[in-house]
Amino acid sequence: MRVEDCKIAKWAQELGTPLYLYDEEVLHDRYHQLRMSLHPSVDIGLSLKANNNISLAARLRRWGSCVEVASMGELHLARLAGFPPERIIFSGPGKTAEELENALEYGIYCINAESFDEVDRIAALAAERKFTAGIGIRINPNMSIVNTAIRMGGLPRQFGIDESSLTAMVKKLKCMPNISFKGIHIYSGTQILDSNQIIKAFNYTINLAKELQIEHGLNFEFIDLGGGFGVPYFSHEKELDIEHVCRETNKLVAEYLQHSPKTRFMIETGRFLLAESGAYVARVLYVKESKGEKFLILDGGMHHHVSSTFRGRTMRNNFPVRLVRSNGTPAQGNLERVNLVGPLCTPEDCLAKDIELPEANAGDYIMLLKSGAYGLSYSPLQFLGHPTPLEALVANGKLSVIRERGDVSDLLRHQYLPKDI
Repeated sequence: MRVEDCKIAKWAQELGTPLYLYDEEVLHDRYHQLRMSLHPSVDIGLSLKANNNISLAARLRRWGSCVEVASMGELHLARLAGFPPERIIFSGPGKTAEELENALEYGIYCINAESFDEVDRIAALAAERKFTAGIGIRINPNMSIVNTAIRMGGLPRQFGIDESSLTAMVKKLKCMPNISFKGIHIYSGTQILDSNQIIKAFNYTINLAKELQIEHGLNFEFIDLGGGFGVPYFSHEKELDIEHVCRETNKLVAEYLQHSPKTRFMIETGRFLLAESGAYVARVLYVKESKGEKFLILDGGMHHHVSSTFRGRTMRNNFPVRLVRSNGTPAQGNLERVNLVGPLCTPEDCLAKDIELPEANAGDYIMLLKSGAYGLSYSPLQFLGHPTPLEALVANGKLSVIRERGDVSDLLRHQYLPKDI
């Protein structure tokens, strides 16, 4: 983030902690860097799962983004954020009948189907309403294309239709009058920092589209290339060479458009767009020592930012952290090794372990950087019943609240006390 310590401290005191803080300038620059580097036929699709704040989504919509949703809640949010139906794609392996009905009623561009049964259900719902449903087929490729910690294809997965079953799927689609085939979708993996692996995955997807077009006479309105653009969180990781990715992607797209000039492409991204723009800010409540180790106990933790903890993570490393003095002066002083822990009753509530920081005091603030993606939207918010954190946006030097802080009623919302107790 590009915000000075003195402002961080001032805003934290005014709004209270914990809170998420976003920098619109960083988000704007990241989106437009990608937009200006990509071929005009490539759309950028915001993956709402990465961050479901409507204010951020509306800004990306205004700048030209499409959106990928994966639930009825996300579809509702996308509509309220102003995304027109033709710029919405619905993905996910377990869509309910109600979700499919809502997607059809709103007339979204495409539902990415992930199983034979799902295609049957979409066709039946469309026939009942005398609609034509736009469908994309998510494909689980025959091979594992990328080498990353979280691979989404090439293995037995709940995601997509196996590539080996595509001939049977094409035959089915051709017999369904209420289905309009739009294109294919392959998402090979996430948090990829090697540009060559991303290009390899995109090349695989485009070549598969060519094969399907030649062998089965399919016309492709769109090809969803997936994404998986990574962000370096840890000291040993290197920045993704995004310019290399865009140059090579543009070559693949231009070559495909020579024989199919009306096809559009989409790249899904949430982490790459959002992560750098956000920070999670928590206040140091207590400083304590236990058996030779020092702990900074914060008023925020895993329940708001599970991605920063070591729970379920393959990588055992710390997010980048910034110490902000309570009075906003630069954080100087003797460096010491500390553990950053939250207020929850579990040892898993550890936001950073054995990290080196200037000596901290109660009242100082800890900022977990690169927290704009998979922070609040990914976290177990109800665990222990702490209020949900406030979210605020810095735009043109001014601060505005874009999600109010929760309160003690969060835990009881939609619960009922039996009358006989």
